[in-house]
Amino acid sequence: MEFGGGMFVALFEPKGEPRRPKSEHPAVAIYTRDIDGVFARVKAEGHGYTERGRIVFAQDPAANVVEIVPMPTQ
Repeated sequence: MEFGGGMFVALFEPKGEPRRPKSEHPAVAIYTRDIDGVFARVKAEGHGYTERGRIVFAQDPAANVVEIVPMPTQ
């Protein structure tokens, strides 16, 4: 998924190994000034998610939980 310019973190799961148990806690948090746009892409790509107010907890393709947090606009 494209999250705009700047730094990013890549999460991966080794091939050829059994899947490891996943935590219900976020593996990483992404802060964005376009929470609505990012959330729309999460829904469009069919990733599982839950919402808590304006914070979204989405699953990446390997089922890791990614927290998406809105940054204040300046």
